Amino acid sequence: MRPIEAEDIPVIMEWFNERGAGDVSAFLPKHGYIVDDKCACFVYFVDNAPVCFVEWVVSNPSLSPRESVRGLKELAEGIADFAKSVEESGVFTLTVLSNSKLCKLFSDVGFKVGCSGETSMVFGGI
Repeated sequence: MRPIEAEDIPVIMEWFNERGAGDVSAFLPKHGYIVDDKCACFVYFVDNAPVCFVEWVVSNPSLSPRESVRGLKELAEGIADFAKSVEESGVFTLTVLSNSKLCKLFSDVGFKVGCSGETSMVFGGI
């Protein structure tokens, strides 16, 4: 896992498009991580609170299910390491996942369910 660079963005946007999400580029923060040509996620840092959010997890739709799981597992492990590093400075890392398999991967590396049965809601802009 490595930080996302500018040249990664068009590839990641194509993944979102192929998965039916459309152009989400306006919603993405400048921080994110990518695992080879397999998957990526983005991290929002909150300026006035010790919290960061890991969101917009996406995988390359051309991968086989097995390759996708391998990449997402590596991403989850890397994000867990990231979460441990920022936790040392008092920052909590949160994520909202709706895919049960992705939830399991994140759970396996130490993320815990905070709330379940929720509905994420958005106002405007979408």
